[in-house]
Amino acid sequence: MTAVSGIGLLTALAMVAKLPIDRLHDRKAAAAYIGVTPSERQSGTSIHGKPRICKTGNGSLRRDLYMPAAVAMRHNVILKSFSERLKAAGKPPKVILIAVMRKLIVLAFSILKRGLTPSVA
Repeated sequence: MTAVSGIGLLTALAMVAKLPIDRLHDRKAAAAYIGVTPSERQSGTSIHGKPRICKTGNGSLRRDLYMPAAVAMRHNVILKSFSERLKAAGKPPKVILIAVMRKLIVLAFSILKRGLTPSVA
């Protein structure tokens, strides 16, 4: 997992220790467990609030992924182009950072679940 730019040894250890791989069945469940999925505020047809992240997940793991996501936005080629695409679409910086955090956890989950060797530099 440390072959992925942005994920260091401490982050990889935190993910292995705090992410219950056996209980989570897919990457969407992993993102929801950490709490980086969007939740819309809606009541009927008249009240529509701004979507925010659902913070019901593991807060310490979400905190552990904040700085690796910031590093990945600068040094990971794939995530850098992803963040630039979101920036060009007019997304705020925090939304971009949360989206990169979600991409990192999806990648880490697939590596942990399937034992894949990452091809992301």
